[in-house]
Amino acid sequence: MPASVRTEYKHAGRNGSSRCLILDVEVNEEDLFRLKRCSLPASCQGDPIVVRRLDDVPHFLQHNAYLRNGYTSYLTAFQCLKSMFLWTNETVNIWSHLLAFFLFFVLMLMDLCEPVWLRGEQRSDRVVTAASLLCFQACMLLSAGYHTFRCHSQRAFKRWLALDQAGICVGIYWRQVYMCICCSLCAAVLYFSLRLRTSSRAFRRIVLPMYCCLVGYGLLPTLHWVHLCGGISSPLVSHFLPKVLALYAIGLLGFGFYVSQFPERCLPGRFDFAGHSHNHWHLCVVLGMLWMRHCWSDLLLFWSRQTEALLCHQPPLLAAEPR
Repeated sequence: MPASVRTEYKHAGRNGSSRCLILDVEVNEEDLFRLKRCSLPASCQGDPIVVRRLDDVPHFLQHNAYLRNGYTSYLTAFQCLKSMFLWTNETVNIWSHLLAFFLFFVLMLMDLCEPVWLRGEQRSDRVVTAASLLCFQACMLLSAGYHTFRCHSQRAFKRWLALDQAGICVGIYWRQVYMCICCSLCAAVLYFSLRLRTSSRAFRRIVLPMYCCLVGYGLLPTLHWVHLCGGISSPLVSHFLPKVLALYAIGLLGFGFYVSQFPERCLPGRFDFAGHSHNHWHLCVVLGMLWMRHCWSDLLLFWSRQTEALLCHQPPLLAAEPR
């Protein structure tokens, strides 16, 4: 580790005032005093934050060898929050999911404030809709927290990485529970995410394949659902199967960016601050969640119309086509 980094780390931790750990982030009295003054967006006077190159940060922060600049390391809790307003290689990652958190919060309020009878859904469906948006918000907030506090210390990095991975499970857990699909597998991935004690190498070796199994296992119930509904010619399948495939396409696109580290792999140093693979991964995650919300709302509308058709003694839409 460079001497400048070690000096900064000692300066960040030598405060003799009382301090506490919040999710492995050390908060002292000085940080609390500054937070009360609400001086986060202020300039870096007093506590300058140094933006470093890849070779000048500790190994646990060197997650992408193709990003050559824009790093911060061993910041205090207050400096971590203030770094949100600086231009680093984590700025887009933080704000893409932080703004998405507020977006899903507004969408949840809109869904809760709209009367149930205007949409023809049951109250239980309204609860599931709100719960899903809460899970989306948790995923976005934990992701933004990870990219904010990962530079605090190696211990905080591991803790927030586990929370970020758990947030991914929470973001998709509502659909698995309500549809009764692969709940135990999702819980296993959540458990291993929270218990992860090693570096990102272990994430790629253990948790990442489990995520792939979790997504791939969802294909089996999808095929079974197509069979139960009477095949591709069924009105329900013909309407929703393309939406399901589009959701998988968004996920595969984001996963491709994440694994391939494109485009920074082709032009190292050109996408240090914006446009790198993790930015595209974040965008695909947000688009996928928005698309899931759209599909869920469309499914509720389809079910309500089917119920009306049954009450009017019309043939149910879920019935298989005559052969």
